[in-house]
Amino acid sequence: MARRVAGYGVQEEILERAKELCQNNFADECTEWEEVKELSEKQKLQQEIEERFLKKLESLEWNNKEQIKANFRKLWETEERYCYHVNKRIGKGHVSSEEEYIERVFETLSEHSSVIIYEAPKWKSEEKWHRIFYSRECNWVVILGESGSILTAFKIERDRFEKSLKALMSGGYRPYKGVESEQIKRVCRRILLLVKGK
Repeated sequence: MARRVAGYGVQEEILERAKELCQNNFADECTEWEEVKELSEKQKLQQEIEERFLKKLESLEWNNKEQIKANFRKLWETEERYCYHVNKRIGKGHVSSEEEYIERVFETLSEHSSVIIYEAPKWKSEEKWHRIFYSRECNWVVILGESGSILTAFKIERDRFEKSLKALMSGGYRPYKGVESEQIKRVCRRILLLVKGK
């Protein structure tokens, strides 16, 4: 029961209640409470990263196509990384233009159906940071980093994607199921309408 509750977003009261129930039933040791506590920490990490991303989104103007194109770059770690990723997706034929790439990113964020948190290893260096994957029907993925910036976004090619995930895990990353963000969906839907010119 406690694990199912954690899947929907744990509140401090629920955590404390789970701890009480565990103490009543299992005396000194309660692995389920530890699992719930760990899930709660991962969801808190997800919320912190999403809050940083939403703060960036909401600080920018999205009134017309020129603003959208200019400000979308500001959501990325660096403009260099942004240009590299856009050109790579165009080169692979996943999109035909920068505008289409922007549209795919906002579609994925506004319609994401799964969220996976990859927690960086405890010994993480500057190159290793927490990441959140937002996937839309296992078709496209958008990855946010710890700072709330977009690290990459791409069309999923199943074999390559699975290899990348295995590489993350062999590098010490641990995956956790995250919770869909209704707030990110709502904000990105509004921007997507502007991107599409509606």
